[in-house]
Amino acid sequence: MAIRLTRRQADTLAVIAAHTKHIGYPPTVREISAALGIASWNWTQRILERLESQGVIRHQRGRQRTITIVEKIETVS
Repeated sequence: MAIRLTRRQADTLAVIAAHTKHIGYPPTVREISAALGIASWNWTQRILERLESQGVIRHQRGRQRTITIVEKIETVS
């Protein structure tokens, strides 16, 4: 079953994957916000919460750099 992602959710996943691949660890919420051009890191947190509720990522609240992509998914926009 394909998981439906919004464009912003797919972009967020791409930022997490690229940062983790190139730097070796996941980005912070603020780094994701900056990469996506989102002024409010709170809005980015909402996107992450939605991705987590869909089972796409895992994230430990209150701890930095704990975002993990659970599995590769086929996105349907």
